Amino acid sequence: MLFILKQTNDEESWTDNKYNWINAGILLYFASCLFMFIFSNYLLSASQAVNRLVWSIHDTILIFEYILFAVGFNKCKTQQTISIY
Repeated sequence: MLFILKQTNDEESWTDNKYNWINAGILLYFASCLFMFIFSNYLLSASQAVNRLVWSIHDTILIFEYILFAVGFNKCKTQQTISIY
């Protein structure tokens, strides 16, 4: 997090930097799903309702990751150069 914070310029806001959006998606996904993967053996023996709930939460977090990626990739688009000749 300190590395990402130091990469931002003072003139540029956090939302203008395309890499911040992609890093936020990665950090959100892995930080949120860490405990789910740690307890995956327990989830194998849990009821079907608990299993469905946990995987639904995982899918929702994954959707948020992809949305943050999409915003970051959208900001990566280069501006079209116009030639005067």
